[in-house]
Amino acid sequence: MTPEMQAKKTMTIAEFDAWMDELGNTTDTQYEYIHGEVYEVASNLYASKIGMRMGGFIFIYLMQNDIGHLTGADGGYKVGDERFVPDVGYISYTRQAELSARGYNAFPPELAIEVVSNTDNKTEWKKLLKKINSYINADVMVWVVDTDDKTIDIYQRGEEVKTVGINDMLETETIFPNFRLKVADIFA
Repeated sequence: MTPEMQAKKTMTIAEFDAWMDELGNTTDTQYEYIHGEVYEVASNLYASKIGMRMGGFIFIYLMQNDIGHLTGADGGYKVGDERFVPDVGYISYTRQAELSARGYNAFPPELAIEVVSNTDNKTEWKKLLKKINSYINADVMVWVVDTDDKTIDIYQRGEEVKTVGINDMLETETIFPNFRLKVADIFA
């Protein structure tokens, strides 16, 4: 975090947006605004690899089925009064024909993939649970990837959480018709 932010980790959404506009493209660091607090986006190489693999499989699907936009870990979204940077995000052309060129995208994604970078970090889990709740309230499907257990928890409004493991198939007909991905291929 920048020195100014070290002293101030809480702020209003208006202050956060102004601060991000001021930073512009001057930082390589990504920040999220979660329930009034500012967090630097954490990751590691393995979590990044898993996020890229998942994005890669979805990218191949979208090359064959040109139905929407795919974003990576540098793409931020407005989700209500929150600002999130999922590891992978997807939004259909139907919901938004063109993506925002500056700042956080005005519309939330339809799918957010969050790869847990440190499964032992309680702060990361608490932050993630807050994000999941906000995502679900904005009608966003969330795939939470646990890299230690090699499982993916699927969160969707009005449905029980579904967990798929290494021997299962990952699919979502509502977002990606006929998309099938072996979970084992993600962790290969």
